[in-house]
Order: sequence, then C-alpha cells, then structure tokens
Amino acid sequence: MTPRVGLRIAVVAEWCFVVAAIGLEYSQRDSLPEELKAYLASVAEPDTAVGKTLLLASVGILVLAAGLVSSIGLLFFKRWARSLYLAATVIQVPLALGFGPVVTAATAYVAGEVQVFWLS
Repeated sequence: MTPRVGLRIAVVAEWCFVVAAIGLEYSQRDSLPEELKAYLASVAEPDTAVGKTLLLASVGILVLAAGLVSSIGLLFFKRWARSLYLAATVIQVPLALGFGPVVTAATAYVAGEVQVFWLS
C-alpha cells in the first residue's frame, strides 16, 4: 500500500468514525443510568452564561468547518490542507475543555476516541 492510499483510507475511516460516534451518542442515550439521564436533562436547561455559550458555539462551528474542509483537502492531497488540519486539531483541545463534563455511552466514547487520537 502506498502512502497516498493509506492517507485516503485514514481520511475515509475518520469520517466513518465521526458518523458512528454521533449515531451511537444519540441512539444509546436511553441506556444510561437514571442519574446520568437526570444530569443530562439538567445540563440541557438554558445556560445563564449566554456570552460563553455563543463564543464556544461560534468557535466550535468554525473549527468544525475547518476540520471538514481540511480533511477533504487531505483526501485530494492539497498542500494547504496539512496546516489547516493541524490547526483545527490543536484548537479542538482547549475548546473541548470549555464545554465542561461530558456524559456519553461507552461505545460512542470509543468511536470518538478512535477518530480523534488514532486517525488524526
């Protein structure tokens, strides 16, 4: 297998794991214990820190778009895609810390971790 084929396989696998993580997250919420369901319901209530929420959402959408565009660029071996992908990946770490505690099912967590750490 050539490096080009390997990179294309990794990019497509990353997309597959993203879709799997999102699907598993929403399909397995009912399997969580009642205490965690209650916590998720309380977190879903409107937040009083609207400014923080808007900032995180705005930056998050930009990073998500940059990640998508850069992964498509990587699929076609564009030189600019490497820098954009690296920047989007590095920005995701401190951005994720701003969201606070996250409750998710184990299978969704594993799919997300495979996508983030093993394929990036």
